[in-house]
Amino acid sequence: FAVTSAGARGASALSTLEQASKASAIGLGDTTVVARTATAVVNTYGEGIIDASKAIDQFTSAARVGNFEAAEFAPAIGRVLPLAKTLGISFAEVAANVATFTKAGLTASESVTGLKSLLTSIIKPSKQGKEALASVGLSMQSLRDSIKQNGLAATLVSLTKLFKGNEDQLAKLVPNVEGLVNALATAGSQGEDYINNLKQINDATGIVDQGFKNVSESANFKFKQALVELQNTLIELGNILIPVATKLVAKFNDMVSSFSKMNPTTKRVVVNLGLFLAVLGPTFKAIG
Repeated sequence: FAVTSAGARGASALSTLEQASKASAIGLGDTTVVARTATAVVNTYGEGIIDASKAIDQFTSAARVGNFEAAEFAPAIGRVLPLAKTLGISFAEVAANVATFTKAGLTASESVTGLKSLLTSIIKPSKQGKEALASVGLSMQSLRDSIKQNGLAATLVSLTKLFKGNEDQLAKLVPNVEGLVNALATAGSQGEDYINNLKQINDATGIVDQGFKNVSESANFKFKQALVELQNTLIELGNILIPVATKLVAKFNDMVSSFSKMNPTTKRVVVNLGLFLAVLGPTFKAIG
């Protein structure tokens, strides 16, 4: 339901569900949460740019290098994806920024808010922000071009180095406190880790399939799988037997109804006959 309500259909929906289930099995979190994150990413960027499988791989990698719960990341990420797409920032870049920011002790929701504030400052710069960039020989257009060509992480690391020792000018470029803290906590104090995190997320293709393969070979997983197969078999058996049982119950109800309509004398005769037939079988067996 979560996948199809987001617009996915047919093979694409089934593929998303399968990958989300695998990611959940290896510990990423609830299947629905993972699926919603993937569909949000695909709906924002388009399936021609990133498919659900790749989105879930990158999401899984971000959760590994970061410090956040999938259940918190999923509902928050939608607030920043449209801004990221506008600036030509990939989902991997978004995930790397959020993951790195959470390592500074913030939650996924707070990290997304900080990134959103940062990107808003770039999309809608103030006069002071433009002047601050000019002081280091840059323009807002050159900053946006750098983000598209070199990526957000590389651009922010370069930018924080340019403003090192002159953070008040950087504060003019990013006047919102959450956005400024994002830039300083990711590209500033964790610049090297930020770049490494991005590389891991970009190289995450197949991480969910490999993780699921490892998990599926464990004894615990095989036992759970056997239980599920048993449940499915019982359900299938039930589907076969229920129509037969329904007919038998209906026949029995008809018999009871017919019996209840008999007069008392006939009822006694039927009961006595039934008891006689019940005793007859064991009697013949004993004689034999």
